Amino acid sequence: MANKNSVTINDKLALYRRSNSGRWQARVKLRSGEWHRFSTGSSDLDEATVVAHRELYNSELKSENNLPQSTRKFKRVAEFAKERMLTDLESGAGKVVWKDYVNAIDKYLIPFFGQMDVASINLDILKRFDLLASSCWNRGS
Repeated sequence: MANKNSVTINDKLALYRRSNSGRWQARVKLRSGEWHRFSTGSSDLDEATVVAHRELYNSELKSENNLPQSTRKFKRVAEFAKERMLTDLESGAGKVVWKDYVNAIDKYLIPFFGQMDVASINLDILKRFDLLASSCWNRGS
């Protein structure tokens, strides 16, 4: 345990409070060694600890089931889907159309959506993508 604005639970989990916020933030160490940071949404340390433990357990469960531990950014999710398709194709278990899906992920989806938070993708963003994609396809790009 550290000061009143920082609490280390273990080597994979820590809570901290920023100087401009009353709510506790947390960070969970992923298997890749990266730290996944998030708000617990609580100003109560006990509640924040429960939320942080839940996130840690969820990330470990995802890892055990060969799912990406962090799915905040679109690019990370798309890369994971692409790798799964390529692995299945290499082993003969995939579908031929997956080659086209991989190409679409690389050529269209990641360049447009890559740095967006998955949760922020809404109808307006999808309409912008559709307009852009339609104009590219009509030009033969």
